[in-house]
Amino acid sequence: MSQIEIRHVEPEDYAQIHQLYSQEQVYSDTLQLPHPATAQWQKRSGAQEAGAYRLVACFGERVVGMIGLHLEQNMRRRHVASFGMAVHPDFHGQGIGSQLLAAALDLADNWLGISRVELTVYVDNPAAGVPTIP
Repeated sequence: MSQIEIRHVEPEDYAQIHQLYSQEQVYSDTLQLPHPATAQWQKRSGAQEAGAYRLVACFGERVVGMIGLHLEQNMRRRHVASFGMAVHPDFHGQGIGSQLLAAALDLADNWLGISRVELTVYVDNPAAGVPTIP
């Protein structure tokens, strides 16, 4: 596989981000609502909201994954960030999620002063590594 590039979201990525999150296998494992409008992703991805950082994974010119890092705004939790991410189903199992997570954690650890990162997952999401309870 060719090199995956991890970089910040650019305006030309909006349509591909919309396409990524429109995949049933993607939105069903996230906290996103199904069938997002392109304008919604354009607004969301382009917004310069305080404490929000978005990175994409690109295979050539194609956006194949995204991670969003969201810093808590509450004064008592300013040391905390949460994240959400998705990888296109055609690229599952190739380490792209690990690369996105490593880039987001580097940003949190070395540039943003974050000491705690939280993730909310569904228990039936196998990619999240949730242990099964017999």
